Amino acid sequence: MHNQDMKKNHIVLILIMFIAAVVAISSYTNRETPIGGETDEHGCMLMAGYTWNEEVGACIREWELNENQRQAAEIAVEYIGYTKGTTVLRVDVARCPGCFAVQLEKGRDRIDVTLENWKIIGRTLTPEECEAMDGRVLNIVGGVDCEDNETNVNNVTGFISPNVCCVPCAKEGESFSQVYEDYPEHCCEGLTEWHSGFDTRISIADECYDTGLAAGYPVGTCINCGNDICEDIETLCNCPEDCAGKNKSDYLTVGEFCQSTFWNQTISGACEEDIIKDSPICELC
Repeated sequence: MHNQDMKKNHIVLILIMFIAAVVAISSYTNRETPIGGETDEHGCMLMAGYTWNEEVGACIREWELNENQRQAAEIAVEYIGYTKGTTVLRVDVARCPGCFAVQLEKGRDRIDVTLENWKIIGRTLTPEECEAMDGRVLNIVGGVDCEDNETNVNNVTGFISPNVCCVPCAKEGESFSQVYEDYPEHCCEGLTEWHSGFDTRISIADECYDTGLAAGYPVGTCINCGNDICEDIETLCNCPEDCAGKNKSDYLTVGEFCQSTFWNQTISGACEEDIIKDSPICELC
């Protein structure tokens, strides 16, 4: 008899615990606020210590950021664009002037923004942003990498395992452009993006000079600069580390340049008309 009473008590206790669990789960499911607690009108999680900062334009923990870190956070927030609830999770200081790694939370995405000398040099992408670049999201677990005709432009957020964005790229000697869709936007990894459509410099006696001439063709060329070989497409101006001291100047001597048609019919006139009067090239002849 005693054992039967014990069993009944156990059953009742289990039922009570089950009902309490169901009520707790139902209460949690119906909550409208995130785990961090109540949010303010800007979407900042107050219970997690985040408050709205007008200068930064996002939710921050005031005590975690000094003046420089707040400035870096402000630059990063402005770059990615603010939406309600945008939160600065951390700002790490790197060992160079104006260098920071800023991690932000925007909606469901965590975005890493890198600054160097107070300028944006990179950020993680969302899957949608990768696709908008005609790229594909690639899981790199196990050492998988982009194809030879692709380049890794950055990490992609929103995944538990590491993913990158692989976009079509231009090989050595091929053209690239961020304007014309007929060309890849970037050179393949390891190549240098020479903005040849805007480059009007010339080399004279192993020195590079700016001609000041107008140029505006938004198509560049990919070069393999830094391999100690001055390729035909490389010059003293676009790759001095490979071409200096190898008789690769457009004009081997100053005298050769001063006797050239280019000087007599183009540069000398530009110097006289004050277009490039103060340029060092005007002082050669």
